[in-house]
Amino acid sequence: MSSKTRWLIVTSGIILILVLLTGCTSTEVKYTRPARGDYETAFAYLGEYIEAQMKKSKVVGLSVAVVDDKEVLWTQGFGYADKEKGISVTPGTLFDPASVTKVFTATAVMQLVEQGKVDLDRSVSYYLPEFSMRSRFSSSSDDITVRHLLTHHSGIPGDRLKGMLSKNPEAFVKYKSRFLGLPEAMQDEYLAHPPDYTWGYSNVGYMLLGCIIDRVGGSSYFEYMKTNVLNRVAMSTSTFDLDAVVIGKMTRGYEKGEEVPFLFESTIPAGSLAVSAEELALFLISYLRTEDTRLLRSETKQQMFTRQNAQVPRDIDFGQGLGWMIDDLGFENLGRVVFHDGGEWSANAKVMLLLDEKIGFAILTNSAEGSVLKDKIAREIIRVVFETKTGRRAEEYRDRPRQVVQIPVQELKKLEGVYIYPSLGVVRMEERKGKLFGFAGKMKMKFVPNNNGRFGLKPLLLGFIPVKIGFLEGIEIGFNEIEGDMISPAYDWGSALPEIGLRVEKPQIIELWQARQGTYEVINAEDDFPILSPWDLELREGFLFLAGKLFGSKNMRFAIPILPVDKDTALTGSGSIGRRSGETIFFEEKEGDTYFKYSGYLYRKAK
Repeated sequence: MSSKTRWLIVTSGIILILVLLTGCTSTEVKYTRPARGDYETAFAYLGEYIEAQMKKSKVVGLSVAVVDDKEVLWTQGFGYADKEKGISVTPGTLFDPASVTKVFTATAVMQLVEQGKVDLDRSVSYYLPEFSMRSRFSSSSDDITVRHLLTHHSGIPGDRLKGMLSKNPEAFVKYKSRFLGLPEAMQDEYLAHPPDYTWGYSNVGYMLLGCIIDRVGGSSYFEYMKTNVLNRVAMSTSTFDLDAVVIGKMTRGYEKGEEVPFLFESTIPAGSLAVSAEELALFLISYLRTEDTRLLRSETKQQMFTRQNAQVPRDIDFGQGLGWMIDDLGFENLGRVVFHDGGEWSANAKVMLLLDEKIGFAILTNSAEGSVLKDKIAREIIRVVFETKTGRRAEEYRDRPRQVVQIPVQELKKLEGVYIYPSLGVVRMEERKGKLFGFAGKMKMKFVPNNNGRFGLKPLLLGFIPVKIGFLEGIEIGFNEIEGDMISPAYDWGSALPEIGLRVEKPQIIELWQARQGTYEVINAEDDFPILSPWDLELREGFLFLAGKLFGSKNMRFAIPILPVDKDTALTGSGSIGRRSGETIFFEEKEGDTYFKYSGYLYRKAK
């Protein structure tokens, strides 16, 4: 789970726990700005800070690297790669960086663009003739280009769950090459949105890019990535070919300090790589260098750093480049900044480049709790390294004075209604006595209008007691009317989040759909490790939800609203936009049982 969406799953119970913990002893390390160029002091402080934060958040292992222009300034390992065996993390420890892998795949695609073998604006079906998808729109899958895949604007669903993961070691050979059959497997799936309608993060899109590399690169995807990407920047121990030997050298994965299973993936071009912090540093240096490198030409890198989605109004302020995302974590004087996150069960990572200052860093963790910690550490690395290198203060959006303003009641009433957010689901906005409130289940929040045109969030414990929660302080919500829709973007200390709400009409749930409520389990898993099974279909506040536990974890729950569009078909997200919205689910009653099909899986209702 990314920091970009963590605010969305706060409940009143969590709020109560956080309030009770406010009296606990602080683990913060005092920061004094080092003298300009004094990296020894800067990294000593960062080392203490990281150790304290790991202890506080219960992250078992972490590795970090910081680079400056053409040199590695700092690499260090913290905690354990294998807690049971007492094996410590080093800068050379191999981690799974999850979706940071996408930057490597994007790099290979852009190499093929340089060679004239791939055209960014040519249809994906030109390179993969067997690729097609069904469509409910006037546009078709033939309209999807390579650029759409690179920028998450293809309209393709985020995942193809069937065949995605396995924890069976004997299945890893089959799983590592299964993505090559994806173009044909998608023929029975529907587009979630038309191309360029909205940003929708898609692992499937990057798996298709891997298929294109495999098809036109002159060798297999694995061989191409080794020869033309990893070897060109001396990443000799990193690999996409995760066999049993490599996996044995990688860090174990943890949640709440307990080891979790290693999962074999078919999403390799989108999120599976063995890499160390010290070698990831070499990759980042190649991107920071302004001249041509063995990896890419200078103009190609600049093209990748350029925003590609300015013409998509529903994306509001969120910036997407080619492979890289564009964001500054709420700092205001860093110049151009690009990044990519990675997040899976126990694998959470982040890479970031301050292009104008020629600073880069990588953070790799082996714990589920690293999903939040990596962003906190990233913010501190930015502040300390920027100030040490430049001698200037890193200016943050959070320090900008904001003033509460009054908004006329009639204007607040225009914002009322039910909004669907990709992660949170249903939020009911209501004006009460000249104030705007949001209700999500049992959670109540006051929306406080600021002079920047956005609303800050104030959680209300038990519905009426204002409480202060650190990571919610910087969250702001906007409201924009776009092409007849009321869109509600979110910001974290001024940083645009890829989490955009949409106001929708409350659906009429007919008796047939109400009768389908219950628990559903996958019946065609085979060697798979289903990410979501069982599902619970349940009615909440007038909306149908599918809810379950991610990866079978006790701590990572997931719920998504679905919108029936006829007696047998529903769409995820209940008409919203963004990731996991617009995907098609088919229900069927047969011989006394109820089934639904979703993302390649067949689920049956338990009796």
